[in-house]
Amino acid sequence: MRRYLTALLDGILVARVSGFGPICWIVRDGLGPNSVDSTGSLAVARFLMTFWWGPAVAALLLVRFGICFGWTRRSLERV
Repeated sequence: MRRYLTALLDGILVARVSGFGPICWIVRDGLGPNSVDSTGSLAVARFLMTFWWGPAVAALLLVRFGICFGWTRRSLERV
């Protein structure tokens, strides 16, 4: 069961990072005549908060590694 959950979470993470990440990077400053340029740390902060991309990826990573660590720890306690 752990293998299937981690494979599912890995697939979601890959799709989110490779598919949704570039869209967030393009949309971060807005589109059309009202768009503004951002550079440096402001660009990174806007990118991470566009559609809550950064917190969502961080949460998925925490859940994925939490599942792996939790089951590994339980299996060590049983021995």
